Amino acid sequence: MTTQYTLEVNNRAFRAIKSGLKSVEYRTNSVSSKINFNNLKEGDKIKFFSELGNDEILVEVIRVTHYNTSKELFKSEGLNNSSSKPRTIEDAVKRLETFTDYKENIKKFGVFAIEFQVID
Repeated sequence: MTTQYTLEVNNRAFRAIKSGLKSVEYRTNSVSSKINFNNLKEGDKIKFFSELGNDEILVEVIRVTHYNTSKELFKSEGLNNSSSKPRTIEDAVKRLETFTDYKENIKKFGVFAIEFQVID
């Protein structure tokens, strides 16, 4: 059985998803998160919506990979899927850890690479 989730993304990421430039989202679990990313699986649906609240897009999950650290994630996934386009793994780690509570939550829960394809 597939499950549908809803996730807010910043406007730059939303535009990259909509245009097809972004096909992998990075997320970590948190105590306040509505989604436990450990439960996300291939075939599930995610409705991404812009932080501006004016648009949404439906995707299907192709792959979910858990990494223990941000550095491990970027070494394996590379830098091309990040909408901020970092030049080095260190830059990518620093950028990811600027999101609210990400640095602490990645230490506790790890980080997930969620690959998807747009279906709507």
